[in-house]
Amino acid sequence: MLKALVVALSFVSVSLQTQASVLLPDMAAYKNLAGKLYPVAQLQVLDPVHEVRREFRYNGQQSGELDGLRWLQKAAELGDMEAEFTLANLYQRGDGVKPSLYLARKWYKRAAEQGHVKAKINLAHIYVSDQDEESFTKALNLYEQAAVAGDKTSMYHLGYMFLQGIGTDKNVEAALSWLKQAAQEKFLPAYHLLAIMFLSGEDVEKDYTYAAQLIKPLAERGDATSQYNLGVMFAKGLGVKKDYEKSIQWYRAAAENMHPEAMYNMSLHHFTLSGNNLDEDGRLALRYAYESAIAFLKAKKEDMAERAYFLMQVIDPMDMLTARLKTELTTGGVLKENIGRKPQIQIINDLNR
Repeated sequence: MLKALVVALSFVSVSLQTQASVLLPDMAAYKNLAGKLYPVAQLQVLDPVHEVRREFRYNGQQSGELDGLRWLQKAAELGDMEAEFTLANLYQRGDGVKPSLYLARKWYKRAAEQGHVKAKINLAHIYVSDQDEESFTKALNLYEQAAVAGDKTSMYHLGYMFLQGIGTDKNVEAALSWLKQAAQEKFLPAYHLLAIMFLSGEDVEKDYTYAAQLIKPLAERGDATSQYNLGVMFAKGLGVKKDYEKSIQWYRAAAENMHPEAMYNMSLHHFTLSGNNLDEDGRLALRYAYESAIAFLKAKKEDMAERAYFLMQVIDPMDMLTARLKTELTTGGVLKENIGRKPQIQIINDLNR
């Protein structure tokens, strides 16, 4: 059966998501981020060598846009691979010419046949968009040629395709090899994808130490999911030495970036510090719980939004934020009647983790 490419990566086990604890690596956000930033099916247009919109210079000639395009066409027809690549790029973007994927494909192919690496990459992207097995195989071959030439984006795409068995048989060993090479080139989506694999143990043996090494630079660059996951790892001693203070440090950073689970954990942290008093920590606990609930609702995580509400009930059932959230949850049909003591038990369990 044809394997259709999707924007979000789909191979991660969902079993990590089913446990009750919020102290779990956030895999879904990694999947979405990796897919949105660098989906295999996304066309990435690389900048042309020549600028046609303003003025074009070729073999000492300088002229306006129309003459420049004419010179570019002549150069491409004479086999100049930079002109072939540039012309393909213009047709792909519809920049100064009528958009034509057919002509873009034609000129990329000619440039690629002469060894133009960027042309190979863009042609591979076009083949991927065709969504058929023959085109996937062509794309794989072009990515491999570009990867061998040192292109880190192609290393990542190639690793992903080997991992998913797209255009080839699934080959985890080859996938790891290319993804690690992309990571060595500081290609951040490769960090994300490898982190998913070694956190989940999907297709590889779990390696929390290696996952932590991948996640830390992402966290330091401000990625909320990585900041939260690093907090989880310090809280549980997964691949790093257990350190509560560092855990809170990374939860706080992720919470500032509006990560819902991190905000919920910060609410638990400040509630514990408050000793069930409405001091500064108590107010912070309420604020974090409320903001986490709103973020959970936006993320369609109604069960967690409900849990945040019950945490607010424990902190201060009479507070205006608690009442406001109750109204929002009730209006949205999230808050259920006759739920018994289960939410309260969940809050107690969360506080004892």
